[in-house]
Amino acid sequence: MNIFFQRCWIFLKKNWQYILAVFGAIFTFFLLRREKITLLDQLREIQEAHDKELKTIEAAREEERKKNKQAYELLQKRLNEIQSLYDEAKLQLEKKKKKQIEDMMKKYADDPTELAKKLSAVTGFEVILPE
Repeated sequence: MNIFFQRCWIFLKKNWQYILAVFGAIFTFFLLRREKITLLDQLREIQEAHDKELKTIEAAREEERKKNKQAYELLQKRLNEIQSLYDEAKLQLEKKKKKQIEDMMKKYADDPTELAKKLSAVTGFEVILPE
């Protein structure tokens, strides 16, 4: 048995580079093989996470577009309501002003100077009276 160990020791001393190269190749093979699988898995996971994130961003953007569209429609509706109220109020004001002018025409038909002053006050026009 002693001779066997001596021969093994001599063989190892003589061929240690080859033995080390074989173990190194085996170790490298398993190490790189495992990393490639892990690397591919990691790349797939990264791609899946990226796709999921893109879908989330796109969904949020679509929701934002819907809200903007709803807000724009509400704005247009309110602007139309305000415009119709403005037109109606303007028409009422014109009717009121016209009635006031007619009432003044009847009331001050005999006094043109006083009529001109009152019309100037109601309409906002400047009246230049003869002296």
